[in-house]
Amino acid sequence: MLYFRCLMVVLFVVSVSGCATVSIDSDFDPAADFSSLKTYGWLTDPRDAASVGSKDFEIQVPEPLIDARIRAAIDSELSGKGYRKVAPSEADFRVVYYLGVRDVRDIQIVERYHGYSHYHGYYWHGMPYTTVVTEPIVFDYKEGRMVVDIVHSKQDKLMWRGYAQGYYSDYDSASDRNERINTAVHDMLEQFPPH
Repeated sequence: MLYFRCLMVVLFVVSVSGCATVSIDSDFDPAADFSSLKTYGWLTDPRDAASVGSKDFEIQVPEPLIDARIRAAIDSELSGKGYRKVAPSEADFRVVYYLGVRDVRDIQIVERYHGYSHYHGYYWHGMPYTTVVTEPIVFDYKEGRMVVDIVHSKQDKLMWRGYAQGYYSDYDSASDRNERINTAVHDMLEQFPPH
């Protein structure tokens, strides 16, 4: 019986981790002229943290190493698109990011089968006795959200916003965190500038 319970838990965790992909979305101002953008700088004063705090997300202040990884990933993506990093006062647009985390509870109902049948030689005798028991398995985890904003410098107006949202773990190794950050930033900024 313990074997079946362990098997159900493993299958549940595999199904949840299979769904643990990062979802990406973005939005933009259709009136904005993205073709004139050549240079960018970092906005040091996050003004719109409420956008992350929505949907039960608690705003997070990143640790210095996480902050450095995120900034490096964004710099790398923008540089790869041909944008040049300059002082914020000289930039065509400014970039800023926010982080949020929320608790999520996922409940799935699983069925366990147990019973017996008489086995003799190479074949079964009689009707097998099988009982089906359904039980809930509760999986609590954290979901993280990263929001990247592109703000027009002269107009001081939001031009583009990207979202990355997915499973969050405090227990990832440094290389796993780096890979998750790079993948999320890459996938998000693939949508910038909008086509």
